[in-house]
Amino acid sequence: FSRVYFVRHKKNPAHECMAKVEAHNEKKRTLGIEARVYLDCKGVCGFAELYDRFQTSDGSRVLVIQRLGTDLNRIRLSLPNQSLTQADALKLCLETFARIWSLHDRNWMHRDIKPSNFVVGLPQSEMDDQVFIIDFGLARQRQEKSRPTGACPILGTDAYRPISNYSRVEYQPKDDIESWFYMCHEFFNGALPWDKLPHSSTLDFKIHCRNWDVICCCLICLTRLTRS
Repeated sequence: FSRVYFVRHKKNPAHECMAKVEAHNEKKRTLGIEARVYLDCKGVCGFAELYDRFQTSDGSRVLVIQRLGTDLNRIRLSLPNQSLTQADALKLCLETFARIWSLHDRNWMHRDIKPSNFVVGLPQSEMDDQVFIIDFGLARQRQEKSRPTGACPILGTDAYRPISNYSRVEYQPKDDIESWFYMCHEFFNGALPWDKLPHSSTLDFKIHCRNWDVICCCLICLTRLTRS
């Protein structure tokens, strides 16, 4: 895993950035993947600007990127009753979906969609009301040839993990959307149905919640909110 530091430009101290540093002896190195995503999504709304990337004398990798604000999970937990208004929840659902769509449009899958991987711009900046998608360490380009079932590693965060990944089925863009759907439920309800269940029961509960009647009800509610 990489470490994140807040840094300032020597000649322009008012210019604050974030530096992600990955040690040379890190077993799983992911900053190279992150850099590729930022380069492929350069100039796209909701993606931080990559200012520089380099390798230190000891082999550590460094990414210098635009400094951003607080993640959506911390924002929600700081609110009364730890829940958003319906209007704010709907806005965040639409904005986060737009970011995932842009990522998929450039042939990348995030593979760890969750509220803490979306942040807002810095307070009192021109982008303070904009949502950004971050943390592409698990990202992967969509492949023409998929790996056989059982070859894909278990990825992401259990609460938001898509059902197919429990069986180690190759990740697809639809799996990012499934994780997004769980995230939307949390935005509207303040919690996930399986939050207080042991991890061993999470998969069974997700399968139960995939009941078509439940999905239709959720989609109807979202449609009504969008129209209003």
